[in-house]
Amino acid sequence: MIAALMLGLVLNTMATLAQPAPLAQAVTVTKISSPEKALRFDVTVSAPLDAVWTAFTTEEGLATWMWRDVRVDLRSGGDWLVLYPGGKTGGGTILSFAPKRRITLAAMAPEQFPEVREQRTTVVFEFEAITPATTKVTLVQTGWKQGREWDEAYEYLEERGVIFRLDPSVWPTVFRGASCSEAEMEQLRTIRNVVRLGRVRRIEPESIVLDEGSVATSPENLHVHCAAPGLPRWLSRPRWRGSSRAAPHGRAPRRRAVRSSC
Repeated sequence: MIAALMLGLVLNTMATLAQPAPLAQAVTVTKISSPEKALRFDVTVSAPLDAVWTAFTTEEGLATWMWRDVRVDLRSGGDWLVLYPGGKTGGGTILSFAPKRRITLAAMAPEQFPEVREQRTTVVFEFEAITPATTKVTLVQTGWKQGREWDEAYEYLEERGVIFRLDPSVWPTVFRGASCSEAEMEQLRTIRNVVRLGRVRRIEPESIVLDEGSVATSPENLHVHCAAPGLPRWLSRPRWRGSSRAAPHGRAPRRRAVRSSC
């Protein structure tokens, strides 16, 4: 589906827009079951709002990160399409937009899922300037329905490495889109002591309290929140700053070190 595809596309956008290198938090992916079934993607891109908006709403911008042959007609009813070789198309139709704030699409599924492709889902991109140099991009996809083909469309993306499940026998309700290699995934799948009692509500000295029960613990144990955003990354800066004038007596110019992101 387009939301899972957009996970990769947003990551590509970060790589294209960020100068000299992308600096972004992990993409957060949430599968929502109520009150309406939805998928939500959140990511912060190291690029100003104007650049991100241009990358999503112009043919020149879209072609820099999605595919070389695209169509963008920024109006209600206009195309937001990717034209792949062999006559295949992706993307959808623009339903509405608010400049530098929001784009709403009627999104298409891959051709092998004709029912899902015909009925379409609704995708809303929202853009928010966090700082002059960073932009939050949120994608919410609604209009999901029940049925075998809808589930197969999800599994199709999973099989191609767009989305993975740690346990293929368990259908997730909330998950996080972290970067993970196949080798790391195999290591994670060796973990056998897995608790499935819902979300952690609190950690007490002797127990971990979850939605549907609790498990024993101890003050001697280290508890790690693996779904937390983690530490922010430092912006890249020159390693050395200072005068470039020659120093007296042939000595090197005095320089001062600054924090870098190496």
